[in-house]
Parts: sequence; C-alpha cells; structure tokens
Amino acid sequence: MLSRPATNAARIMVLMVLLTLLTTVGNTSRAYADDDEGRDGEDEIRKRGACSSRSMWRLRTEADDGRIEIRFVIRSRGPGRSWTYTIREGGTVAAAGRRTTKGKHGRLRVTRTIPDDPGIRTLTATARNLRTREYCRAAVNI
Repeated sequence: MLSRPATNAARIMVLMVLLTLLTTVGNTSRAYADDDEGRDGEDEIRKRGACSSRSMWRLRTEADDGRIEIRFVIRSRGPGRSWTYTIREGGTVAAAGRRTTKGKHGRLRVTRTIPDDPGIRTLTATARNLRTREYCRAAVNI
C-alpha cells in the first residue's frame, strides 16, 4: 500500500502529463488550422495566418471560366495604416501597390484576376506596414 504523499505525487504527475498532452494537441490543431483552411471544392483554396506582429492575413484563390481570382486580405489594428503589397505568380509580379486600411478593424483587401494556365504554380502574396515595418507573407500552390 502506498503512503499518502506518494499517492498525491502520483496524481500530480498524471495531471501534469495530461495537461502537457492537451496543450500539445491544442497547439498542433491550431497551427494546422491557421496554416491551411483547405479547399472548398476543387476550384477554391483558402489559407490564413499571422503576420510578423499583431495583424492577420487571409488568402483565397478561386478558379472560374479560365481565370483565377485572388483575394488577399490583411486585418490590422485600425484604419488609416499604409501598407505596400505584392502578389507574385512564380517570379512574375501579378499585382503591386500601396493601400491604406479601412473600417473599424483596419482591413486591407486586394483582389486580382490572372489567367488559369495549366500546371501547378506557386502564388505568393506579401505586404509590409510602412510605419511599423510589420511583414505578412502568404503562399499557395495553384
């Protein structure tokens, strides 16, 4: 028969192992969900993630009638923040410019359409906050 201190120590050890397992499983599933929301059907891909500071990004591509619509959204901390952005297909710049966040939550949205050429290509969207230098990068194979 175990003494009372040994029983309490064993209970504490079991609780610590369970908490570690739950934390690991929770963090793993969140990281997977943040990285890739997945495909909605064959023609749409959605991804989301965190920028280098507090902002979040979302990238959506959708094939339709021989074209691919790209939607790159950044949710910043408020309106009036200036960002530069670039969307590249492989090494070719598909869109680039400067935008200012709008709305209560500071949303910046860039939508572009490119030809849906055959083969798998990498699409990369980047943005940089001009004041804070925060950086966002999203990539997807289309």
